[in-house]
Amino acid sequence: MNREEINKLQIYLRNTFKNNNISIIPRADKTEDSAEFHINNEFFGIVFKDTEEGETTFHLEMSIIEEDLI
Repeated sequence: MNREEINKLQIYLRNTFKNNNISIIPRADKTEDSAEFHINNEFFGIVFKDTEEGETTFHLEMSIIEEDLI
């Protein structure tokens, strides 16, 4: 994802979840189709960019470890 997409996505997620501590961070390996999703500087998931037939969508994937549910 480019910087403009990351900024727009971060603003959208902050507004949607009413949380200014959300950050979208470019991935260290420079992967162009995804970025990291953080809250309070803690990694929570990956946002994937999908472009198909001229339409772009973003998918947030978040894994929750069972022991964290306690």
